[in-house]
Formats: sequence, structure tokens, C-alpha cells
Amino acid sequence: MARVDRGVSTAVGYVLNLGIATLLVTGLLVAGSGLVADQRERAAGAELDVIGNRIAADLETADRLVRNGNGSVTVRTSLPNTVAGSSYRVAIESTGGNATVIVSTNDPSLARTVPVVNETPIRPTTVSGGSIVVRGNQTGLEVTDG
Repeated sequence: MARVDRGVSTAVGYVLNLGIATLLVTGLLVAGSGLVADQRERAAGAELDVIGNRIAADLETADRLVRNGNGSVTVRTSLPNTVAGSSYRVAIESTGGNATVIVSTNDPSLARTVPVVNETPIRPTTVSGGSIVVRGNQTGLEVTDG
């Protein structure tokens, strides 16, 4: 009688090929998901840096205008509502005449701090992301939601 186990090798080869392909695809998906999370965090950090610098520049502009005797000043800025798909907060801190802009988000948990060069006092405050307004006069500057 002849041996009839030749058909088994085809089925075993097919199962092995499926197993190897599944492992490769799973490995690529796991590696890719970590890469996407890292890229999202880097993009969010870069956006926070840009937003912080824009707000600091607006505060410095308002400070210069007030010091040059323009009386009352209003500077409006339109910023994105979200950073990398999540909302963010802008905190203005002022201690001893030095002000800083802190832009932060919770998802991913990031914060960026930008110093502000100013002579006019800036009222400490926290506003949500999006459009903001810097108002000021000789007594001080204030940042509010726009």
C-alpha cells in the first residue's frame, strides 16, 4: 500500500504561513501604534510652543503700545481651538514684573512655558484655547477669552 501523507504537508505549510503572516502584521501594528503616539506628542508640543510664542508676542506688543502713550489698547488673536485633537489652556503668571505664558494640554499631558519681556504689569489669569483678547492701559494688561 502506498503512503498517503503527502497531502498533510500542504495543509501544514498553509497553517505555518498564516501564523507567520499574523505575527508579522501584529508586530507592525504594535510598533506603528507607538510611533503614532510619539508623533502626536511631538506635534502637540510644537503647536504649544507656537501658540505660547504668539501670545507672548501679543503681550509684548500691547506693552509697547501702552508705554508709547496710546492710552487704551486691545489686541485680538485668533488661535486654534484644539492642539492635536484636544483642548488646551493658557495661563498667564506674573511675579515681580516678570510674566510667563504657560500653555498646557491634558491629552497628551504637556506644558510649554514662554517668558514675556514687559514693563506694564500683567494680571495673572487662565483662559481656554481659541481666540483671546489682550486689553490694557497704563495700569496694566489683561488677557481674556475672545
